[in-house]
Amino acid sequence: MNTTADGIPMEDPPLLTDITLHEDDLTQEAMTHFSYHTEILHAFETYRRNILENAHLTRIGRHLLFSVIDNLHTNCKKVLNYAAENVELLSGTFPIVGPLTIFGLPRSGTTFLYNLLACDPNCRAPLLTEMSVECVPPIARSDSVKQERRLVATKLARQRREKITGRSDEMVAAHPIHAVEEDYLILRHTGIYIFLSQLMFDCQSDTDDWLNDLMSKDFAYDYHETFLHMLDISSCSWL
Repeated sequence: MNTTADGIPMEDPPLLTDITLHEDDLTQEAMTHFSYHTEILHAFETYRRNILENAHLTRIGRHLLFSVIDNLHTNCKKVLNYAAENVELLSGTFPIVGPLTIFGLPRSGTTFLYNLLACDPNCRAPLLTEMSVECVPPIARSDSVKQERRLVATKLARQRREKITGRSDEMVAAHPIHAVEEDYLILRHTGIYIFLSQLMFDCQSDTDDWLNDLMSKDFAYDYHETFLHMLDISSCSWL
């Protein structure tokens, strides 16, 4: 049995067999300001249907995928609500110099270089916990107490996943997880998740071909910009 950060026993939730994606917790202001919220919901609903229809998935695999898309959609809605409530953040301007974009082949050191550059106090790159664990409210990188709380939440989530699968997270060995990760993780909030797209390819329907139509995904980059505005990176160089 897992425990919370306070040492309180925490029961493992039952395996998910389906989820309900909704916008009941998305404010009217967010819906009005970010009209692309319907595109994002459609993307995750497409993944949900395809996960249900994929006969090759195990119960554990289906549970893990449902957990991923539910968490991503929830984080996205929190960001949109926060941005709509603090609309003045969206009027800020990004630094004239930048962004610095890093390209490279897999396993060529791009993640390491990205994390190394992000250590510069004059730079600002989204933290892994900001993109994957708890996006709202944004907290300063210097706030060690709140940052540590998010790191604890990250470790608990990994421990829960390892207990369900019965093995340690092999991704850490193949691709070390740093405090800072490439900010393409932000795009996952909008349903642009290459791994899931490829996994669902066999059961893709004609009506959902738009998932592979990159020309219709401008909204994902609009969300990416909104996310960076939320972090208020206008006063520093950004990666």
